[in-house]
Amino acid sequence: MEEQIKAFNLFDFTNTFVKPIYLKVRKWLFIPPLVFFLAFAFGYWKESKNGTTYHSKITYMLENDILGEKNAPAGSGSLLAAISGQTATGNKEVMIDLGLSHKLIEQTLLSTAIVDQKKVLLVNYYIENNRLGGNFKTKPAYDINYEIGGNKDLDYWLRVFSSQIKRNIKSFQAESGLYVMELNSQNELFAKVFLENHLTTISDFYSSKKMERSIAMVKLAKRKRDSILYALQGRTYSAAAINDNLFGAVKKTARVTESQAIRDVAIVELQYSESVITLDAASMDMQRRKPLFAVVDDIRLPLESESPKSFKKGMTLGLIGLILGLVLLVGYFLGIDYLKQQKLDYIAARK
Repeated sequence: MEEQIKAFNLFDFTNTFVKPIYLKVRKWLFIPPLVFFLAFAFGYWKESKNGTTYHSKITYMLENDILGEKNAPAGSGSLLAAISGQTATGNKEVMIDLGLSHKLIEQTLLSTAIVDQKKVLLVNYYIENNRLGGNFKTKPAYDINYEIGGNKDLDYWLRVFSSQIKRNIKSFQAESGLYVMELNSQNELFAKVFLENHLTTISDFYSSKKMERSIAMVKLAKRKRDSILYALQGRTYSAAAINDNLFGAVKKTARVTESQAIRDVAIVELQYSESVITLDAASMDMQRRKPLFAVVDDIRLPLESESPKSFKKGMTLGLIGLILGLVLLVGYFLGIDYLKQQKLDYIAARK
């Protein structure tokens, strides 16, 4: 038995499939254009509310990158190992993560900057000049000396603000090895000064952690030097007092105490000299360990900006709404026909 394959006929397909559907939905064809109009209007209105977005970017590098030094082979990916310089890739990962840290973003918000020749607290400037998207009964205000932990409500809003900024900030390493931070903001000046202050915050935090042991050693050496200096001054005055009391003495036995006092002074002077050398060595080690951040590309005004594309956004949503409206409309009538046919088949089967 031969099977005959019929060629596709456009007119046959139109008459048997398209035309019946059209006759059923033609009364309702106003729905897809209506959905298109509503979706277009919503998209246009939503996008026009966003306002102009400003893009700031800062590029920097570390001391090791400048000097071409190589770290020791990677043995651990921990923050401590990376900060102490024990891993090759750890430093890169840490620098990227520090740029996105909630804690450091909050510290940056609590820093000050000169904006329009006025000293402002960045978090207050952010509240006044950005659309926060939150419902405030009263806008929070931060004192210039405010520290995290001072007020539960202020800490909560500070975390909200840092989360908003984190969604608009990028921290990554370029192919060249340089570190890059980018920020999108609706306020041009905030986008500039925040990234500049944020790099300072990262630098201070990274340096303090990397130099923590050296700083402790310097403090210990200073305490030891000061205590020895105090002891030396006391021994010197004691030796001078003994010498005054022995003025005019003839017997050598009377000068034994004076000789002991002079030897004690000499010993303490030697200890003091050693403590000064130790302090100098600790100070030099602290300076050697201090990382150097170098800005490769700074931020200059005016920043790159992007205006809201209201028409494009409206057309995109409108076309999506139009297609979905047609699909749902056709699907509805096809579904109705299918259910009717199923019902007829069910009744016929029971007869």
